[in-house]
Amino acid sequence: ALKECRELLFLACCVASLVCVSGCEVRPKTSGDEAVSPPVASVLDSVLDYGTVGAGLTVEKTVVVRNTGGQELWVGVEPLSCDCLSVNPMELRVAPGEVGRLRVAFSASGAGGDELKFVRLATNGVRKRIDVWVLAHVESDVQFELHQ
Repeated sequence: ALKECRELLFLACCVASLVCVSGCEVRPKTSGDEAVSPPVASVLDSVLDYGTVGAGLTVEKTVVVRNTGGQELWVGVEPLSCDCLSVNPMELRVAPGEVGRLRVAFSASGAGGDELKFVRLATNGVRKRIDVWVLAHVESDVQFELHQ
């Protein structure tokens, strides 16, 4: 089930990227006689796969956001899709050509089985919204004994 979920997620990310790229229009601002390109956000990995997580544990991964544009990029985290996620910091600014980092923690307390969540980033860049998907398989803390 987790493999099928990953495949569907990959296809959804591909389609969303194509829709955004085909629908985005970039109009550079001018500073005097030279054009200054707008901020452009790119996320190095839009899927955070935490693998198998024991019940009750909290695990962390880092999202790296790169600004390939010519102006400062602002990144903010929209309300999270569940209480099992936390992000630190909740907003950041990234200079042109630089990277910023967001730590995304997933808590497996109260969860079980395959989990699919997302963190939505809002930016002032060409891509106004970026979804980072969170995948995890939470192992149950219940132990079964078989008696014959």
